[in-house]
Amino acid sequence: MFQFGRTPLHLAAERGHVILCDILIRHRAFINSKTKLGYTPLHFAAKFGHPKLFNLLVQQHMAPTDVMTMENQTPLHIAAKYGQISFCQALLNSRANTAVRDIRGRTPLHLAAENDHPEIVQLFLTKSSNEGTLDITDENGLTCAHIAALKGSLAVIKGLMTIDRNMVVNAKTKDTNSTALHMAVAGGHTEIVRVLLEGGASPLEENSRGMAALHLAAEHGHVDILNVIDKIYWKICSKKTGLNALHVAAYYGQKEFVRNILVNVSATCKSEPPGESNPLIVKEMASEYCLTPLHMAAQSEHEGLIRLLLNVPGVQVDMPTATMNVVPLHLAAHSGHLAVVGQLLSRGTQQINARDYKGRTPLHIAASEGHFETVSLLLSQGATINIMDQVMSTLVNHCKRSVPRYLFKNGWTPMHFATIAGHLKVIKFLIERGADPAAECLEGKIPMCFAASNNRVDCLMYLLKQKYDTYQLMENKKFIFDLMVCGKNHRNKPIEEFIMNSAAPINTAINLSSLYKVYAAKEKERARDLNLMSEFCECIAVELMSITASEFNPALILKSLNRQGQPLIDVLIEHNQKAVVSQPSFVCHLVSHIYFTLFLTLEVLCVLRPIYEISSPIPNWFEWILLLWLSGQLVSELSPFGGNSSGFIRLIIIFLSGMATVIHVVAFTYPSMFMHDSSNEVKLHFTRSVLYLQNQMMALALLISFVEFLEFLTVHHLFGPWAIIIRDLMYDLARFLVILFLFMAGFTVAVASVYQPAFPNSASGAAATNISILTIAQLLFFSLFGQVTVDNMPTIVFSPSLGTTIIKIVYGVYLIVSIIVLINLLIAMMSDTYQRIQAQSDTEWKFGRAKLIRQMNKKSSTPPPVNLFTKCYVLLKVAFRNRCYVI
Repeated sequence: MFQFGRTPLHLAAERGHVILCDILIRHRAFINSKTKLGYTPLHFAAKFGHPKLFNLLVQQHMAPTDVMTMENQTPLHIAAKYGQISFCQALLNSRANTAVRDIRGRTPLHLAAENDHPEIVQLFLTKSSNEGTLDITDENGLTCAHIAALKGSLAVIKGLMTIDRNMVVNAKTKDTNSTALHMAVAGGHTEIVRVLLEGGASPLEENSRGMAALHLAAEHGHVDILNVIDKIYWKICSKKTGLNALHVAAYYGQKEFVRNILVNVSATCKSEPPGESNPLIVKEMASEYCLTPLHMAAQSEHEGLIRLLLNVPGVQVDMPTATMNVVPLHLAAHSGHLAVVGQLLSRGTQQINARDYKGRTPLHIAASEGHFETVSLLLSQGATINIMDQVMSTLVNHCKRSVPRYLFKNGWTPMHFATIAGHLKVIKFLIERGADPAAECLEGKIPMCFAASNNRVDCLMYLLKQKYDTYQLMENKKFIFDLMVCGKNHRNKPIEEFIMNSAAPINTAINLSSLYKVYAAKEKERARDLNLMSEFCECIAVELMSITASEFNPALILKSLNRQGQPLIDVLIEHNQKAVVSQPSFVCHLVSHIYFTLFLTLEVLCVLRPIYEISSPIPNWFEWILLLWLSGQLVSELSPFGGNSSGFIRLIIIFLSGMATVIHVVAFTYPSMFMHDSSNEVKLHFTRSVLYLQNQMMALALLISFVEFLEFLTVHHLFGPWAIIIRDLMYDLARFLVILFLFMAGFTVAVASVYQPAFPNSASGAAATNISILTIAQLLFFSLFGQVTVDNMPTIVFSPSLGTTIIKIVYGVYLIVSIIVLINLLIAMMSDTYQRIQAQSDTEWKFGRAKLIRQMNKKSSTPPPVNLFTKCYVLLKVAFRNRCYVI
């Protein structure tokens, strides 16, 4: 076996050596052996037309006539392809199958027609008994007439028309709905076109693309076809596309065809409304009409054709279409052919700012498509760089509110279009030429907003380095979300650039952190990403604050004002930025509280005047000073400025002190108003009792005053974190007490039920008395501290002896639950809380300290009670300044 799998028998058959083939076959050479392509010796004989070999192989040695190659071609396919009519005759006489299809669906008849063998076609049609032989199609839906027309087989076409003229003329392909005339015109076979037209083919028949015969000639530039088709058809427009042959030739840049057809067709002819979408125009304009040849040519890159059309008298370079108001320059800018744009502009620059139905100029379209050179040319010719895509742009700044909304479009500039499409090169060029990167559209969005929303990260990173209003962008919720999405897959670089390129990076980072935290509480689905972004912004604020504090005075930094005139320290506290806050001092307020506590202690302990020595409820000088001090604290709390750090503690102190003052007033007024008939001793006893109650209220206020020292301890670096830990542990204690009191209430009722008497008092016969529930509650409470045991419980007298056993069981269960379970639960809770907040206690301490200082600084510059005098002075000064004269 030789190369390509051919045996000696194949070689002998190829060269027509009949005797040698006979010898090889008689010596057991396989008559149906195949090459790598599937050829048998009979295929080679058919290819080269050796009829004697046919007799040897088929008639003498019974070789099969329908054996197939790898392409499913029989010897009849091969003979028909190579024009071996005698071999075809022999195969047909041996009843070879003429309907066999190869892998491309072609029969021997198709191959004969394709290779211009009319005599073989005539032979097949004569021998075939099937009337539908001419209608057989290949895999592309082509009949033998289509194939002959496409390949230019004139003799085959003539032969087919003598057999079935109607089929040849009207048969259409399945995919493109093309006739033989369409095939002949597309191939430029003028004589076949002439024969088909004379045979009754319609020059107006359109294929699936809306192309008639002349349209196809225009597409392929076959000028000779014009000599065959009558001139009355030259101006006719397609029913599907609305275009005539001149439009098609202009679109495909067939200059010679255009030159010849202009003899009979006007260069200013307009397209008609299309029946279907027009595939020869940009998708957005598929239903547009009144297109001129210049519109169609503007989409191609054939500047010579543009020059030809522009030199025709009557051609208007700025002719708009019917509904979309598109001029040729719009289409040229969309295609981006620089030479074409230059040719159009050479006939006048008045069209350079022409608007289409969306208010877009050629510059908008070129920027949207990313044609850098076209944008450069348009700008150099005077295009307005910041022009907006709205119909009534002159009214934007004057009467936007009074003009109906439908008269406006998006209000996008070329920068907006380039950013939406992500053309960074165009964006850079526009900015270099003076485009405004902060230009707002009618929705108030700048190009950066569109870069973020369309995930154009490279454009976004560049625009972040330009000038823009950071505060205004942070008010745009969608932009904040889009910025997060862009940063998510790019290591948060856009967020970092947005912060670092702002006028006040620390303030921007703080505001962003707060915004993301607020959005996280509302957007549950994206809460995780938003919280991570909030932490990232807070970390940036911390780093920036640390770097800045190392170079400048921290106090000056915290006193710096933002655009709203708000100090940075207030911004940090308002946005709950605990990791960023720092400290100043507040000695005056601490000293004031120490003196207040000292005065309150002297009053509670009755150092200056014991209660038993009091003979009149009139306050002494010391109590008047204390009342003045409390009034100063009340004025300080009523100040409209400041935060709410731990103000509730001071409010409790003022409330308790106020109650004590009311009680003192009762001690002064009640005896004189309601005890007229009582003796002086009774009145004095009542007064001392009420003053004693007042003293207890003052003692409670004193207790809370000592608690407030924890707040002042937050200033110290050692006690501050401890105060935070104690505060959180107290929260745990409060939660524990709620659970404990629930259990105590249940066990108290259970024990009280045991002490309910079942029998009367046997001695007196009267009803037996039971122990009060309050007494039982006291016993159970103090039992927690080991003060009460089961032996100390009251004895059961008027109940069965079983009650004693029940008491022991209930009391034991109570101790197990309360001491072993609940107390250990409290210890575990506090231990967990301590470990959890220990790492953050330093941050919490600094934050709480700053809030305390900010509150004191904003409430009053002087502490109580001196603030009373300063307030009075300020009020008098204001009253004097605003005094009124009575005329």
